[in-house]
Amino acid sequence: MLGYWIVTASEIVDSEAFDEYRKHWGAIAKKYNARMLAAQNRHENKEGAPADRVTLVEFPSYDDAIAAYNDPDYQKAVPFVHKAGTRNLQIVEGM
Repeated sequence: MLGYWIVTASEIVDSEAFDEYRKHWGAIAKKYNARMLAAQNRHENKEGAPADRVTLVEFPSYDDAIAAYNDPDYQKAVPFVHKAGTRNLQIVEGM
């Protein structure tokens, strides 16, 4: 089964921190064969708390999605993304 990260986030308040996060993310995405399905495109909130940014990332499996998040190299990037703004990240198994 595929795995997904579903991320809802605020506006970026520190672009330098976000750029640093993206440097780390590229290597993690490649290592775990992650594929961005939607990122910062148009979106419309219909229910619940609105988000400024919505990102959907696909992984070959749920286990890969979990492993990517837990990867020590990714965890080094997490403080940068938190400095860049607030976010919620859910890891979901596909059907």
